[in-house]
Amino acid sequence: MTAAAPAATPRGSGLGARLLSAVVGIPLLLGVIIVGGPIYTLVVAAALGVGYHELVRALRLQRTPLTLCGYGAVILLPWAASLDPAAVPAVLVAGVLASLVALVARGEAPESLAPWALTLAGVLYVGLLGQHFVSLRGLEDGRAWVLTAIAITFAADTGAYATGRLLGRHKLAPRLSPSKTVEGLAGGLLAGAAAAAACAALLDPGPSPALMAALGLVAAAAAAAGDLAESALKRTTGVKDMGRIVPGHGGILDRLDSLLFVVPLVYYAALTS
Repeated sequence: MTAAAPAATPRGSGLGARLLSAVVGIPLLLGVIIVGGPIYTLVVAAALGVGYHELVRALRLQRTPLTLCGYGAVILLPWAASLDPAAVPAVLVAGVLASLVALVARGEAPESLAPWALTLAGVLYVGLLGQHFVSLRGLEDGRAWVLTAIAITFAADTGAYATGRLLGRHKLAPRLSPSKTVEGLAGGLLAGAAAAAACAALLDPGPSPALMAALGLVAAAAAAAGDLAESALKRTTGVKDMGRIVPGHGGILDRLDSLLFVVPLVYYAALTS
């Protein structure tokens, strides 16, 4: 599929809208993370459901029993993780089987396999990766680990932006994201490592500051990869932003793209710590 021309920048993309989103959103986000429990799972499930809807719309998938199976799997995966991480594969298997039944029941030609594959890919991208928000929060010291993952991602993004603006000379991936530079990536990696070391001292999730700095370095690289992956999706589908639900920032997936790569990494690192 060739890339279509990007859509116009949505309203509310200015600095004022971004600041308003931060002032309102950050305290709410922190409160939900601190409280945890069903409220946290509900917020994660709702965010993933909206993110999946944005992806379905960007991919121009029709609303059929097939895509409804996808919505169901994405929303159920966080609840499965809240009960027992071992239940997550069961939800995935049920989703695959239900989607195949829906595909066969419609009696369509083989070309319907493409929407099925895209639907399943969306479930894996948004639902399977996203349920790690709940799995991570459910660990011992899960609150500290979730806050650490978010801090690393935010620091890496901010460090990359600031370093790229000041020192950026060499393009990182000009076909996917022309504004990103190698220098910005280096700044993001260092900022992510520093944030992880700071979280080790302030939140004390367990590992030493040196080990956390190493984790922050790898997680910052994962954050950059997640951002570029979504940039590739947007360029392929010809959209500027995945949605407009977050004033000044676009859609939910535009906010979660890096975290969808970082949180699973931090979860498995926490399991081995």
